[in-house]
Amino acid sequence: MSRGSAVIESIVVGFIAALLLLQVTSAAARIQSTGDELTEIAQSAALFAAHHGDAELAESLVVDLKPDASVSAWMRGSDVVVRVEAQIPLVGPEGSPVTITIAGEASARMSPFRSNR
Repeated sequence: MSRGSAVIESIVVGFIAALLLLQVTSAAARIQSTGDELTEIAQSAALFAAHHGDAELAESLVVDLKPDASVSAWMRGSDVVVRVEAQIPLVGPEGSPVTITIAGEASARMSPFRSNR
């Protein structure tokens, strides 16, 4: 193999490796940011429901904030627990689409000074 073709081969292999690394990094960043977003929405909804004394309010707030997400809210003792799930599309091996489900969960203690409005 000549020196010139070895250099070109190294450049091509390096470029392909960089593309694969970029794809993996992009998917990891998207998963992380979606998880953070869903956890933040769940926290906001749990706090809102805890201040107003109704777990169903959390579900309506999540629907307003992220309409494509599924939400479940329930009482656990004196805590309001909210779980928000969303599906995100990613690019899988060989460019095939892959959909994964990400969830965020948060709880808040029911406020003894909550509003009844």
